[in-house]
Amino acid sequence: MVFGITLQDRSSSRGPRGAAGAAVATKAPLSALPALLLADMNKFAGVLAAVAAVLAVLQEPAAAHNHHRVRRIVGGRAAAPPPTDDPVVFVYKEDHDARVYGTRERPGGFYVYRGIRYAEPPVGLYRFQRPRPLRLEGVVNATLAGAPCIQPHPEDPLKTIGSEDCLFLNIYSAELPDGTSEGLPVIVWIHGGGFRRGSANQYGTGHLVDKKVVVVTLQYRLGSMGYMSTSSQQLPGNVAMFDMALAMNWIKEYISFFGGNPKNINTMGQGTGASSAMMMGLSPMTQDNVKGIVAMSGSALSPNAVDQDPIDATDELAVQLGCPTKPHLAMVRCMQEAPADQIVFADETLQTFRLASQGFVGGLGGLLTPSPVVEGKEDTRFLPSFLPEQPAETLEKGNFPNISLLTGVCKDETGRAIKGGFNRELQSKLQAVPDFLNKILLKDLAGRASGVVKNVQNLFGGLASSPLFQQAEKAVGPVTKIVEVSVLHLPTGWATLTLPTPGYDVTTSRISQATTDALFNLPMFRASQLWSKKGGKAVVYSFEHTSPRAAAAGRTFLGGLPLMQAANDAPAALNETFHGDDLAFVFDARPLEGQRDPTRGQVSLSEPEDMKVRDIFTNLIADFAHNGQEGRSKDEKKPGFPLPLPSFGSLGGGGKEENNFLVIDQNPRVGKNFRGCQMAVWSGLSGAQLPTESCADILKNAVGAVAGTAGKIAGGLTGGILGGGKPGAGGGKQGGGRPLGPGGLFG
Repeated sequence: MVFGITLQDRSSSRGPRGAAGAAVATKAPLSALPALLLADMNKFAGVLAAVAAVLAVLQEPAAAHNHHRVRRIVGGRAAAPPPTDDPVVFVYKEDHDARVYGTRERPGGFYVYRGIRYAEPPVGLYRFQRPRPLRLEGVVNATLAGAPCIQPHPEDPLKTIGSEDCLFLNIYSAELPDGTSEGLPVIVWIHGGGFRRGSANQYGTGHLVDKKVVVVTLQYRLGSMGYMSTSSQQLPGNVAMFDMALAMNWIKEYISFFGGNPKNINTMGQGTGASSAMMMGLSPMTQDNVKGIVAMSGSALSPNAVDQDPIDATDELAVQLGCPTKPHLAMVRCMQEAPADQIVFADETLQTFRLASQGFVGGLGGLLTPSPVVEGKEDTRFLPSFLPEQPAETLEKGNFPNISLLTGVCKDETGRAIKGGFNRELQSKLQAVPDFLNKILLKDLAGRASGVVKNVQNLFGGLASSPLFQQAEKAVGPVTKIVEVSVLHLPTGWATLTLPTPGYDVTTSRISQATTDALFNLPMFRASQLWSKKGGKAVVYSFEHTSPRAAAAGRTFLGGLPLMQAANDAPAALNETFHGDDLAFVFDARPLEGQRDPTRGQVSLSEPEDMKVRDIFTNLIADFAHNGQEGRSKDEKKPGFPLPLPSFGSLGGGGKEENNFLVIDQNPRVGKNFRGCQMAVWSGLSGAQLPTESCADILKNAVGAVAGTAGKIAGGLTGGILGGGKPGAGGGKQGGGRPLGPGGLFG
């Protein structure tokens, strides 16, 4: 039997065709088939190549799921591997896919993906509403930065900069996935700026990314756009915090395609960004996505972290915009129609009014515009709250998982502002208001600290009941002013005592320390204590390296904040580590829009000692991201932070709490008992609870200053309790190298 096959000639119009032009079918035996196929092989070559290409495309999803960078297939042949600078990321999910085009920072450098949307534009009726998620799909051009969120122009108070359509993030990755590891640690950077300034584009992340991490910088709505609240269903507030929460979910879902480990996501921020980063670990909406937190000069307990009375600010803004204050729905609808720049200007006016009423302390760390709020557990609509309770309550109850915390402050957070633009106001009040320091300033600071520790109003009584105080009183007789002086320690004739910087008396210096303690050190200290007792391990640092170049970068990052504007008037020779100075040792400064422009808004460190400290500080942060509570890498061949990380609040010998911390400068070291007596008294400790060693020198100097008998005390108490202060134990020096000055809690 002879089997045949029907062949259809589709070669060309020259072949035999029927009357109707159809192809002619012929019958041929199987023995003739090889010859026929060989003859037509050229005709089928193109078809075979096309089939091979299709098969290659079908293979790509499986490879992408395994995070492999597969070879391209062209014409049925394996092509050369992609070039090493290929910045294309292929995303394959169950029901969608994307191709993301980015750039490389430099030949062979890290990968950069800018301006990726993580949410729908919050415009029109979606203004003041929670963000709507946006999937990563289709072809995405991630080569240009997105617009910053609308805010005051840093160089012109009559203009705004940015857009409402601003919910973007940037991804900087040391390497793309190769399928051989679970990915690199992820650091999510939340910029500071008083909740109303800043952008994701300002921060050049290369120094961190070079430590083998993935850094994501995100944007969130600012000012009233992100935080306005009526404490009602119509406007519950916190939409900016929900922006961040949505970005965290987006990062967890997609970061593995960019080389990151979705199981190792660390939030990090500075100032109000640090408050937000810590809240990510406290909120039930986000805490399960957070493995570690880095909080620089800010805390969830900071005085400006949570607005306890948001309705006043909302009503004031509504009046400025010509909108009704009641009912709330009518107010929201009116404000949704207001021009965006008018809302920004209304925020600026509100800040001006509040600065005038709160004075320089408000400018240092007060609530000047809308901020995060506590929504409560239930609003009857079954919508989850971001902050169901006060952060202090969450910390005290321990309602958060085991998350590692790295947090710290700059040594002189308020120094340049007190000795700069706020100095004239301070001197005027010192001269015009009787007993301004004790009756006005201390009460103001104690009131702001009351949200941190409930018994801070016992500031003076706690010190007076201590055995140290009682023994000092016996040595010199009754001293009516000893408690006040032990806190501020303003000796008789203080006006004649000067600091090393000409023109600034000892009072100004101590007020600088007072405000730094109350507004920055105490919230950080208390949060770290509670964290180490209830949650994970807390590591504390004090950044103490000074650099004029770093100061310039701090002004670029945080320009426009009252604190920074006041610092602009400080003497150039003032050698202090001010708020924001540490940012330059992590990031290069860029303009808000993110473009490289050497003529404005771009600052990088260049001095060898600065670059040494930058390497130390970024190693600390990267090691923390890689290893959490362990800190330093176990791989001895890999350079890293040179010291083990001390556990803040751990119990030492005799069951005493040890509040040891890292001192960050050119020679990093471990300091003992972070501002021991100062923090104890600010925390409202009393009697025997006060640390003997660190309080001894303070009381000795205070009693001597008031009674004029410093020599008598020095002789009478030699070897006694008041002579027990030890340098490097939080008494005479902080961190073994920081003099406290003549003494006093504010010294």
